[in-house]
Amino acid sequence: MTRKMKRKKMIINFWNYHHNKMNRSNNNNNNNNNNNKNSNNNSKNNNK
Repeated sequence: MTRKMKRKKMIINFWNYHHNKMNRSNNNNNNNNNNNKNSNNNSKNNNK
């Protein structure tokens, strides 16, 4: 592998890693929001 190729590969790995990290945290936030909505709905139903 030439030096140039090695560098390109490192940059791609770096980007992949960071995008994965961002995606994961977004997914977690969405899940938390959905859970909160569900629990709110449940408590409304119980109050009827």
